Amino acid sequence: MAEAAVDWVARGIALASAGVATLNMLISYRTFRRVRPKVKVSVQGSDVRGGEKGYNRLYTLRLTNDGGTPVTVESVDLLTHSQSFTDVDSRKTDGAKVRTIVVPAHDGVTHRVRFDLPTSLAFNRDVPVRFRVLLSNGRAVVSPKYKEKGELLEW
Repeated sequence: MAEAAVDWVARGIALASAGVATLNMLISYRTFRRVRPKVKVSVQGSDVRGGEKGYNRLYTLRLTNDGGTPVTVESVDLLTHSQSFTDVDSRKTDGAKVRTIVVPAHDGVTHRVRFDLPTSLAFNRDVPVRFRVLLSNGRAVVSPKYKEKGELLEW
């Protein structure tokens, strides 16, 4: 009879330990969700004449991190859209060569990036574009649709 009581005590201790471990895992997950990088991308654009493929376009990207963890940018891609918006990633240019960009926690960084665009796309200001920023943690952040405004600059 004494062995049965000891067995139930051991089971009770094991059950309490499992409950504490589950609670600890839940708290750790909530802490991770609170301090993870939360990056947003905003875009400004300007035209720069010249380039081997037809036209260089220089964009200014503003990367803001509202999270508690700094993050590094791996690459920046320019995505173009079809006029009907049915094919979201209809064309993707080669990723821009970016130097190491670190977006600090609770702060932002402004970065200029240049893309060589085909002449047909460079002069068509009615085609909206998006930027996809690949982060070091494996996540990709996509900017809102950006459409050029104003006159085409001739340099």
